[in-house]
Amino acid sequence: MAAHGIEILSAELNTREDGLAIDQFMLRHASTGQAIEQRQYEKLKRALQRAVAGELAVAELIERWRARHAPRKRAALVPARRHDLPRIVFDNDGSPNATLVEVHAIDEPGLAYKIASALAASNLDIVCARIATERSDALDVFYVTNSDGAKISEAETESIGKQIRARLSGNEVSVTPNSPEMEKELNEKSRRDYQTALA
Repeated sequence: MAAHGIEILSAELNTREDGLAIDQFMLRHASTGQAIEQRQYEKLKRALQRAVAGELAVAELIERWRARHAPRKRAALVPARRHDLPRIVFDNDGSPNATLVEVHAIDEPGLAYKIASALAASNLDIVCARIATERSDALDVFYVTNSDGAKISEAETESIGKQIRARLSGNEVSVTPNSPEMEKELNEKSRRDYQTALA
């Protein structure tokens, strides 16, 4: 969708026990902020079908659209208080069967795709996800398991976090990372703020 200039405002992604994925998105045009016209539905449907079938170089298409159309001055407009993003928190207590991976980042084209790609590159299965965008901020929460269907270990979180940060190279990473407890507290506050803003 990002390759077609479509922005995700919010999304809920779920995978059933039989492996069938059921995803719901709230979308708009990235350049205008307007709703998507019905005449574009079929084109988007075909593009999604080709992407799921592996027939498209999605990352390349996103970068091509971004180079041509994405706002040039976004970094300059980001307040100083946002320079500690992305923040990534791993939580094994929030779900009985999966690890929560919370990513609070500056919104950019293809953000959810980049995070999901990093998780896939780490051999993780996404059980479900909740994606929210408020102004220029995104708070994406992915429920993941390893290839055995179990939660990920604390030892694995560092390399997975590095994978995600590497994909989000357009965002600045805090030079002095917060402690895991502080990261969790910050993202819990962000989650509450988003729930209030999107209610």
